[in-house]
Amino acid sequence: MGTRKEVIPMMRAASVATLLLVLAHPVRAQTDDFYDCAGPGALLCNDGSATIVESCEAEFYSFSGRVGWEAIRNTGPVSIAIQTRYIANSLHRYIMPVYVEVRGRTPADGTNCSTNLGGHLVLTATGGTRCGGTWETIGPLDLRDYGVPLGDYYNVQLVFFDGIPDPRFGIQFHSVGFSCLRVTSYSTGVASMSWGGVKTLFR
Repeated sequence: MGTRKEVIPMMRAASVATLLLVLAHPVRAQTDDFYDCAGPGALLCNDGSATIVESCEAEFYSFSGRVGWEAIRNTGPVSIAIQTRYIANSLHRYIMPVYVEVRGRTPADGTNCSTNLGGHLVLTATGGTRCGGTWETIGPLDLRDYGVPLGDYYNVQLVFFDGIPDPRFGIQFHSVGFSCLRVTSYSTGVASMSWGGVKTLFR
């Protein structure tokens, strides 16, 4: 039967081996997923008015100008999806695209919702005629390619357009109706530590 002095080094060796196995494989970090829909209680901010263009299994809204959300932290690649609907009726045709942008924030900007500056275009959503709307997705995107370092904050923004009514027929063109936005994070990482650091943990 071994003594306590013999058992402790064996336990340390097993712990070191386990730690090295963990450090050798990717570790999934906490994701920063985001989901929000237009309508009462929505988190979005905008610099223009909004109108409901249809209720058909989901509510779709028409905005004027740019809308956005509070900042999200960049923890890795993301996919961005937007639910829209292409709608045409006698006087209003919601057939122009909605443009999806991402914009990095500086520490001085904080994390508040801001729509006064443009960002990098990442997706042009043209909608579809399906009653419940059409989801269009881009990604995974490495936000560092758009000037957003890991750990920094960024905004997702949508840009809507309204055309001038035709003087002869009164028809006015708008960006497609918008319902929901979804941001999915794929944040992964590999922890690294020197052998000296590992030995220090078990001294």
